[in-house]
Amino acid sequence: PRKANRLSFYDYSQNAYYFLTICLESKDFDFGKVINEQMFLNYFGKFVNERWREIPKHYNNIRLDSWVIMPNHIHGLLEIKGTEPVPVLTRKSSCGLISNVIKSFKGICTKEFYKNNYFDFKWQRSFNDEIIRKPEDLFIVRIS
Repeated sequence: PRKANRLSFYDYSQNAYYFLTICLESKDFDFGKVINEQMFLNYFGKFVNERWREIPKHYNNIRLDSWVIMPNHIHGLLEIKGTEPVPVLTRKSSCGLISNVIKSFKGICTKEFYKNNYFDFKWQRSFNDEIIRKPEDLFIVRIS
C-alpha cells in the first residue's frame, strides 16, 4: 500500500498557511532552465505560472503568498482564509480544499500540455505539504 501524504484526521480546508511542493514524475526540465542562478521559464513554465496565479479566481477563500516555478517542480505558499472548520471523521474526507485545488491545477496544466502534443508530461502522484503553524515558521518558509 502507498504511504499517505496527508495527516490523518486533519481538515485540509482549515484556515492556515500551507507550503506545497508539486513535482513532475520525471526529473526533466519541463518548465525551463536555471542559468546563472536565475530561472528562465519556457512556454510550459509560463503556463503553469499563470494557472497558479489564477487559483484565487476559482477559490475565493484562498490567497496566494509566495511561490516559485523550478525546472521540474513548484513550491507554493497558500493561505486558506475565511472558512469554517468542519469536523473530520475519516481520512478520506480530511484531504479537503487543498487536494481539490491541486487536482484542478494539475488537470488544467496537463490538458494544455497534451493539447500541444507534449504527451511525455506527467505529474508525480499527489504532492507534499507542510502546514505552517507558527509565524516564525511562515517567515522561514518565505525567505528560503
